[in-house]
Amino acid sequence: MASEFVLHIAGEKGTEAIPSFLADKLGSHANCEEEDAASPVLVSVVGVSSRRRELISEAFGFVPTESVWFRLRSKERYSEGKTWVLRATMALLGLTNGDAVLLYGEDIVLLRKAGRLVLNEQFSAWDRSHLNQLIGEAYEIRPLPSPLL
Repeated sequence: MASEFVLHIAGEKGTEAIPSFLADKLGSHANCEEEDAASPVLVSVVGVSSRRRELISEAFGFVPTESVWFRLRSKERYSEGKTWVLRATMALLGLTNGDAVLLYGEDIVLLRKAGRLVLNEQFSAWDRSHLNQLIGEAYEIRPLPSPLL
């Protein structure tokens, strides 16, 4: 079973700019259609359906304008892939001051609300020794129970 993350973000940029931005910023292909890309992650930028907007709005208190799906290519590259997802997420959060949530299934990985970035203490997929280097901005770590469960 593939590991998938999804970033819901309230932003001002259009979704068409995201794949090229990630490719420029991270030096990797960011296109779900490029199966032979060097990136350990497949990226898909999709429009936000009215149902998804309603769900995220009710659960997290903001209306997403973009959704970016990250699918880790293989178990063998899982560690590299999850680091790539965090780097990509932080790069995208740098494009806007808007609220955002990164989900792994229905579990919250990180949440940014009103400019405060919080990582879920109970989500152990990140190597904490590298967080300061990867995130590059102030954050806190605490439990974030998911309203989606």
